[in-house]
Order: sequence, then C-alpha cells, then structure tokens
Amino acid sequence: MFIALLFFFYQLSRLLGKMLETFYFQGEKNIPTTEFLLYGNEEYSLSYKEKIRRKIKKDFGTKLMDQKEEVKKMAEAKKLIIESVRQIRHKVKSGRLVLNRNIEYGFFRNLIAGGFISLPASIYGVYFFTQNYPSSLAVQVEAFFAIMLSAFILSSFHLLKFLGKNYANALFQEYLN
Repeated sequence: MFIALLFFFYQLSRLLGKMLETFYFQGEKNIPTTEFLLYGNEEYSLSYKEKIRRKIKKDFGTKLMDQKEEVKKMAEAKKLIIESVRQIRHKVKSGRLVLNRNIEYGFFRNLIAGGFISLPASIYGVYFFTQNYPSSLAVQVEAFFAIMLSAFILSSFHLLKFLGKNYANALFQEYLN
C-alpha cells in the first residue's frame, strides 16, 4: 500500500507539474525554446537565429517566418517554431547536455508541484501541533517547512524560466553541433 501511495503522489506531482508549466508558459507558446527563436526576442543574435532557422529548413523542410511575417502572424509563427522545436528535440534527445538539462528541469518542475501538495499538509501540521503541543519542536519544524515551501512556490515561475533557458541553450547548442 505504501508503494502504491508513493507511486500515486509521484504521478500526481508529474501531472500537476505539467499543468503548472502549461499555466506559466501557455503551453509551449511562451517557453524559452519558442521565445528564443522569435525575432523580437533578444536572447540570441540575429545571425545565431538565422543559423538555427537555416538548419531547420535543411533538416525538416520547414521555413519559419521572416521578421515581417512574424509580426503580422505571431500566433502562426509560434506554432511553426513549436513544431520545429519538437522535431529538434526528437533529433537530439540523446545528447548528453540536453538530457542533463531536461532531467534538471523536469525534476524541479515536479518538485515544485510536490510543494503544492505538501504545503497544505504542512499548514495543517502547524495548526495541529499548535493546538495539541504548543511549545513543541514540531510546531517550529512544521512552520519552517511551510515557510520554505511557500518561498519555493512563490519563486517557481522564475526558477522554471531560468531552467527552461538553460535547457533551450543546451538544445540549440547540441542541435547546431
């Protein structure tokens, strides 16, 4: 039963993590792998973006929109980039650097989601121990966990954005090599 519960919370954490990612980045529309290839984004130089775009055209036959088209049809431009990035992921999925960054991102995404599950339990723990053992160490420990989980959750968007940027950089670097 313990293993089944552990597996249930693991799967719940993964599901909530995916939902959180969708909420923060509107699916894949605003995730760094999409954003970095847009002409309006300044993360990469124009020549680096063009190099990636040429390779996408060569490898997959997909021509991404030019700057003027992108401004006029931003939603369609993002869809083309998302589709291309999926193909890039499939092509370089076994790359060492990409794999490490993907594991790192996924770990923290799921850990943050686990924080959303754990925080109510910690808050309840503070209440329970305050009511029953007001001067115990358990109150302090539960309060500490509640504060740490709250801080972790509050910084989750910035943490996922940072890790997403690391992943995007590794993905495009390995793709071009």
